[in-house]
Amino acid sequence: MIYRFSISLVFLLVVCSLRAQVDNLVPNSSFEERDECDPNYGELDDAPPWFSATMATPDVYHRCTVVLDDDCPYPENQTLDPWLFGVPVSAFGCQEPRSGDGYAGFLPYSPGPQAWNDWSEYLAVELQDVLNEGEVYYIRFYLSLAERSSKATSAIQVLLVDSLLSQYSGLNSTIPVAASLSNTPSNFIDEKDDWTLLQWEYVAQGGERYLYIGNFIPNSETPTINAIPSDVIDENHFDDDAYYYIDDVYIGQTPVSVSEDIVERVRVFPNPFQSSLTVNGFGAETFQIYDAKGVVVLEGDLINSKFDNRINTANLDVGFYLIVIYFENNVEYIERILKW
Repeated sequence: MIYRFSISLVFLLVVCSLRAQVDNLVPNSSFEERDECDPNYGELDDAPPWFSATMATPDVYHRCTVVLDDDCPYPENQTLDPWLFGVPVSAFGCQEPRSGDGYAGFLPYSPGPQAWNDWSEYLAVELQDVLNEGEVYYIRFYLSLAERSSKATSAIQVLLVDSLLSQYSGLNSTIPVAASLSNTPSNFIDEKDDWTLLQWEYVAQGGERYLYIGNFIPNSETPTINAIPSDVIDENHFDDDAYYYIDDVYIGQTPVSVSEDIVERVRVFPNPFQSSLTVNGFGAETFQIYDAKGVVVLEGDLINSKFDNRINTANLDVGFYLIVIYFENNVEYIERILKW
């Protein structure tokens, strides 16, 4: 089936880049806005309106705190002390933001001695609007395990409530409430080099205004695995801690975009192209190519969805185009391409 519609190129580009942002109910969702940029101060409240739900201290990181853009010293220099809250190098590891220049960090698992034996950190924020009863919302964010973490966990959870949990603000340990949403217990988030997506569908009870992210399971019951690579000595890793960076927090009614969901199995090449263009995308069904005026100049079926599909572009003029690749369930992949 070929889908035919006419749309201006400018409008399409704006919709593609902003559609998921417009309905995001999470303010400062990628921790870009900062009150200050002190390399020695990085508590969560410096990225308002985010705040810590308890006396424990989640952190924020930003490129503005870095004086020198050094290469990551890990694992050769495992202490990583030069930039406490910098990006990409901090006291906890080395990580580029998933988007923008900043992200946050927190400890969902930290079984230290004595009074610290149930330490747990929570990120909290007031949403820009309440959730409507019975409506479906998509909740997602991205995590990356810090290099100096010796443990990884699957106990990453979300709590949505209609009022502040102010009664727990004096704690530095686990908040004793049931989470609204939980990661799969067997899905240990142990990726240290890249970002891991966690996402849920949530049917609102109505009135939810506050978002809490953390681990609502006591440390004694929290599942963990070893996260120190076999070829790296464990010196200067945090004892038994699981510390995560978090970026791009979203609550809204737009499902995860195809660029996040299937981009790894879609290839459009070469780009720039000349007389032909090849599309490879498992499950892809059809394509359309738009010129700068938003007119469909080429379209067709992608018969070999598991293999390379060569498209004859010899008759296209030199210039920029958009290729839209259609999958089942109205999923679209959009990429800007150039003929020269």
